[in-house]
Formats: sequence, C-alpha cells, structure tokens
Amino acid sequence: MGLKESLQLIEDEMSALNSRDWARYERCFASSVVTLEPDEKDPILGQKLLTDRVTKYVSAFPDLRLAKERLFGTADGEWVVLNSTFNGTHRGSLTLPDGTVVAPTGRKISVHGCSVFRIQGGKIREFIGYYDQVEMFSQLGLQTHVTPA
Repeated sequence: MGLKESLQLIEDEMSALNSRDWARYERCFASSVVTLEPDEKDPILGQKLLTDRVTKYVSAFPDLRLAKERLFGTADGEWVVLNSTFNGTHRGSLTLPDGTVVAPTGRKISVHGCSVFRIQGGKIREFIGYYDQVEMFSQLGLQTHVTPA
C-alpha cells in the first residue's frame, strides 16, 4: 500500500467517524489494532474496544466532528500523521480519566489533536492519539484533570 492509499484510508476513517458509520469505521482497522490515548491507562486492544471508546465521546458530544488540518505520511505509506480539530457540544455525560462523571455543560469545544497511524496490509494496525486535555477541560469550564503518567 502506497502513500496515496494510506492517506485515503485515514480520510475514510474520519468520514466514517463523522457519519457515525461504525461498521465502515471498524473496517479501517486491523482486528488486532492497538490504540494508545492520553486519557487511557492501558492500550485499547481491538476494533470493538476502539469503537466503544469513540462512541462514548459521541454520546457526550452528539455533534462531534473531526476536522482535518494536515494529513501526511512516509513515502511508503506505512506511517501517517493527522493533525486535526475535534469540535462538538457537550450534551451528554462525560467520564474523565479519574472516573469523575461530568454532567452536560452545553459548552462548545474545539480541541486540537494529532494522531499517528501505522498502516500495514491496507488496515490501521497502530493508532496513537494525542489531544490537548487542558484545552478541552478549560473549554468545558472544568479544573484540569491531567492523567498522571
């Protein structure tokens, strides 16, 4: 798989997420995908657990949209980097990394993030997501809940 195909795979993944097409979303990932996120203590293993995580955010932010800022990768297409903005309105309960449940605030957020994908065999095998937790929590009017290292 070359760079053009890998970039298209990430575009498809974003489109599936934004349209809430969970079957298509999962098809972008290897069944054994390993995902690392800043607010998760342990890696997320597999398509189903990754989808579960994403749908929890969609429940908290029903109008959630991921907007691409930059998308680029290595010449062979094995590694792709997405710089994006997560936009949404907090209308559902949100569970923070420490287990605290935050009731809907009704606030709109726009949070910057970066994702690093490893693509092999036409599927995302690794997904490392980074987002600015301080930016998100401050926009929600919360005290910072930074996940301990």
